[in-house]
Amino acid sequence: MQTDQLDATVIILGYNGLGYVDKCLGSVLDQDFPGEKFEVIWADNGSTDGSAEYVKRQFLAARVVQFDSNYGFAEGNNRAAKEARGRYLVFLNQDTIVHRGWLQALVETMDAHDDIVACQANMLMPWHAGFHSFDRIGYSDVVHFQEVDRYGCVVYRECPMQEAIIPCAFLAGACFIIDRRIVERMPYIFDPLFISYSEDLDLSLRLRALGYRVAVAPRAVLYHLQYSKVSSVHSAFKKAYLTARNRILAHYKVMPAHQFAMFLPSLLFGGVLKIKQFHFRWIRGFLTMLAMLPISILALMGAIRLMSRYHNYKREMNTFHTSARPRSRESSGFHRPNQQAEHSNGASC
Repeated sequence: MQTDQLDATVIILGYNGLGYVDKCLGSVLDQDFPGEKFEVIWADNGSTDGSAEYVKRQFLAARVVQFDSNYGFAEGNNRAAKEARGRYLVFLNQDTIVHRGWLQALVETMDAHDDIVACQANMLMPWHAGFHSFDRIGYSDVVHFQEVDRYGCVVYRECPMQEAIIPCAFLAGACFIIDRRIVERMPYIFDPLFISYSEDLDLSLRLRALGYRVAVAPRAVLYHLQYSKVSSVHSAFKKAYLTARNRILAHYKVMPAHQFAMFLPSLLFGGVLKIKQFHFRWIRGFLTMLAMLPISILALMGAIRLMSRYHNYKREMNTFHTSARPRSRESSGFHRPNQQAEHSNGASC
């Protein structure tokens, strides 16, 4: 990574996203935050629709980095981050529209809370009230975010709008900000073996296991369009399989063997129970839950085949857990706040 003193680098990983470019980059480059204090990288992941060339022509303020092939979400973002010059890295999906105060809210939250190393945004999804207004000036009276539930799955949460940060355990990969000094101490941001899906869960669990705190920045509002749809039964199966497999691996990497063995049933059946949050009609919900059962078993088998690759990582984690840790992100090494300060600078929903 480069070291110029910009406040932030916004990294947008693009793949055949020509239809998203105008809305996404148009909003990112139209911020209340001073333009000279941040940069935007459009990292093209081997697109074939001309989107990289379009960005070069129409958005001169954005820096285009082109890859020779599609490296997937995880490795594509890892490669793009090496080009960043900001002291904070902001990862953003291409299918988003951001509020005018979005970047300022993210940066100010990080600057104001030394014990927070990363923040996710207040992200409205298509089913949320007020989503289709795409209001970039006013604010909703609700904070929308994602969290890890007791089964180890990612679920949607909401609470009334507030000024204080909201402590959480998850960073949504569609949009979050992280201190680059933390990133530089880690072997990677996103696990390249994951390719896509649950790579944000893996990052969140690793940060938590290393003693870091993350939160939600309520005024960092964006709209996640989520227009992409699976094109076939095979694509739907692949997405469900990778999500479940990577969720198992993410927990395996950070948990002692006996804890992981005890938690494994929750991981296997949590993905099945998660279907309830989508409020499908009972027949569709029942059939979807039935389909998830064999997928969960196949995902476990796939995860077991990859577990041996993480033996060295787990040994390093065990060594770290027995060592002393400094108490701020300015300090060298990793940080775990003391228990009394755990919720001192934030409010909960």
